[in-house]
Amino acid sequence: MPSSLKLCSYALNSSYFRHSNTQNGISIMHSITATELAKSLSETINSVKASGQSLLITRGGKPVAILSPPPKQGLTVDELVEVLSNMPRLGDDAASFAEDVRLARSNDSNHFQP
Repeated sequence: MPSSLKLCSYALNSSYFRHSNTQNGISIMHSITATELAKSLSETINSVKASGQSLLITRGGKPVAILSPPPKQGLTVDELVEVLSNMPRLGDDAASFAEDVRLARSNDSNHFQP
């Protein structure tokens, strides 16, 4: 992030700060002035994307906006484990199914018999 970034702390009572780190009940978020953001927009966007951290934009020392990375897509590891554990089991057909898949992937239709 640009060297002009400052570390700011704000009370946790705002939903804007749900992505920030906390220390002793206080939300900690990096900030940048609107002027500095205008000077280093591309670099700042790249930093937010790479770090996954939100950035508070200030004007006249007051918060005016937050630049945040997009929400992550997909499942968490815990969610994936839950989905996989709830899938039906193949039982006795597992070996036969695996062989059918292997043969289908080999694109050798002469050996594949449904």
